[in-house]
Amino acid sequence: MYWEVYAYILDGIVKDIAVYDPKNGYTMANMIAHNLYGPNAFAVECASYPIEPGDKYIDGKFFHDELEVKSVDRVGDKIYEVEQGIGELGQLIGELLGG
Repeated sequence: MYWEVYAYILDGIVKDIAVYDPKNGYTMANMIAHNLYGPNAFAVECASYPIEPGDKYIDGKFFHDELEVKSVDRVGDKIYEVEQGIGELGQLIGELLGG
């Protein structure tokens, strides 16, 4: 199963990071951020960013020690893409074989 990862942000600082089910990930993460840190806190999807509590979030970008944190490929995403491709290939082979 694919999971979503969210950072709780308050005043431009990553307060914590949590993993959520994709069915209601953002809604739940945002609600928890508000409950833990107050009405000015919010959640940001961060699974592809190697960040930690204490990092900064400014203008839609993450920063660690004043350096912008760049997005990295997630292994889980790549596995999901390969699985999807295998499923589509199986369907195509079945159609070609008359199944």
